Amino acid sequence: MNILPDVKKRFSDIEFWGLVSFFSISVLLFTWQGLGEGLPSPAAGQESLFEEAGVQYGYYKHYYIPNIIRYITWFICFMFMNFRLITNIQELGMRYGTLAKILGCFLILLGINIATDVYLKAYLWVTMQNEDKALSFIFQSNFILSLWLVFAFAVYTLIKYGGLLILSYIETKPSKLTFFNNTQITLWIMVVLMALLLAIFISPVSFLIWIAVIPSIIIFSNLIYFKFIPASLHKKRPALNLSIMAILTGSFAWCMITIVIIPASGDEGAGYISAFLTSFFLVLVATPSLWYWYHYQQKRKDNLQALEQKLGHSTAQLDQLRTQINPHFLFNALNTVYGLAITENAPQTSDAIEKISEMMRFMLRENQEAFIPLEKDLDYLRNYIAIQQMRLGAQSPIELVTELPEDIAPTLTIAPMLMIPFVENAFKHGISMQAHSFIHLLIRVEGEKLTFSLHNSTHDRIWLNDPEKNNHGIGLSNVKQRLNLLYPDKHLLSVKEDDKSYKVELTILL
Repeated sequence: MNILPDVKKRFSDIEFWGLVSFFSISVLLFTWQGLGEGLPSPAAGQESLFEEAGVQYGYYKHYYIPNIIRYITWFICFMFMNFRLITNIQELGMRYGTLAKILGCFLILLGINIATDVYLKAYLWVTMQNEDKALSFIFQSNFILSLWLVFAFAVYTLIKYGGLLILSYIETKPSKLTFFNNTQITLWIMVVLMALLLAIFISPVSFLIWIAVIPSIIIFSNLIYFKFIPASLHKKRPALNLSIMAILTGSFAWCMITIVIIPASGDEGAGYISAFLTSFFLVLVATPSLWYWYHYQQKRKDNLQALEQKLGHSTAQLDQLRTQINPHFLFNALNTVYGLAITENAPQTSDAIEKISEMMRFMLRENQEAFIPLEKDLDYLRNYIAIQQMRLGAQSPIELVTELPEDIAPTLTIAPMLMIPFVENAFKHGISMQAHSFIHLLIRVEGEKLTFSLHNSTHDRIWLNDPEKNNHGIGLSNVKQRLNLLYPDKHLLSVKEDDKSYKVELTILL
């Protein structure tokens, strides 16, 4: 498997600034040590060697400046090899020019190490009483040190590119586990790499502190963000519940860090201070910050979902406009037939076509609105009943009694298609040419109260040849759900049914 270019670029950006920050902080801390009272412990130990040899010791001449020159040289060679030579090897393969550059970096390291060691160990000229022996010792020790630096760089490179392979694998096959996404793996790789640098250039105690504190912060911050915060939101007092879990987490982190650092380093002060600062950070810094960040992300997620819903609604409206193209053609065709019926002196046919056109316009326009004038909804109902009466014929034995209000106030509105399913159901299931059939419909409006009453006969196996016999419009169950959503605590629905009749009573406060 190859390393993905995007993964490598993202990691290289993070690595570059991480290394620059690491080096800058290390130099500042190294400089700060010499500004305090007395000498730092390494310099004090070196001073004692100079005093034993009877050589005058200068802190800046024999300690600070040589070490700063060393560290800067190491850093420049490291950055050059890491970001230039290794990239060239990966892209172009090993070439003689690349080998020459690697050898050149090694010789620069060796030369700077020897030159600075002449000042760092100037007492050797006295203690060994032989200049050749002193120079030979300095050369051998620094040759081994330079080889060690090259070996450490090789280990660093292997760990880095092994991590990049893992990141590339996760990029192509994302893990379902929270702790194994790209961000987490990147953090773990940087922790290991920085721990390696600390072990090489600073001290074993610093390495132990880093390798104990940083993973603890990463692990427990993940637990707080992905586990504790979501769990606390289901409690009566989420903030209090999260605070208790954060304190327990900080206490556990304190115990874990002290158990790792103190026995391994023997430095109780470093162990307790590191544990205290880590616990303090987790409880008083990380937890409130993660709490705020979690709610911020949830708010963004909710806003995104709202935008997606609006976009879906807009798309649905666009689709609706597109679907209206064909119905407009159908309207034109109906108008043509309507004109033909008038020309041929067929008033009943023309009247039926006109009512069908009005009903279709209602379905395409008013029916798409949340609320429409009550008068338009009743007009649709009148047209539907009129068409059914035309179909049954004037000599039909069916008892059809309807009473619909006139002169409706234009301010009264209603959700469309709440009454028609019951009427549609009555005509489909309440009519039989072989048995007595009846439909009694009464609608009254008193102020803002609408009363709908429908009573019809019921029959089995009716209209066997009607292709619409199994089509129940938008469905009675749908009407009940819409009433509960649109008119909560403002409607009363009563349905009574027996073997011979079906009765609906509906009251709505408009």
